[in-house]
Amino acid sequence: AVVSTQSGHYGRGNKYEKEMKRDIQSYRVAAQMKIQVEEEARMERLIAAKEDNKLRLQMIQNEVRRLQAERRQNCQELQEQMMESARRRKEMIKKEKSTDCDSALIPLL
Repeated sequence: AVVSTQSGHYGRGNKYEKEMKRDIQSYRVAAQMKIQVEEEARMERLIAAKEDNKLRLQMIQNEVRRLQAERRQNCQELQEQMMESARRRKEMIKKEKSTDCDSALIPLL
């Protein structure tokens, strides 16, 4: 029986069996090295993606903080505007009452 491989033909015999086993072993080693290289590349891609995601998360967190600060500022400004508006309304009411009193006194003079 003759076995055919990439490196040649093997017949029966101890020398050829050893050569065939050595070739098979070298193929196994090459396949294992290829798998290891692929896994290392995959791990590097995962690590790079993790770092990228960390940076994206930091950017998002910074944007959230900025928006929260902006929201607080807007709420504070709105509250101040409402208080100012209420103060002006009270002044207007006071002026209207005092003018009513003045106009009521004029005929008495």
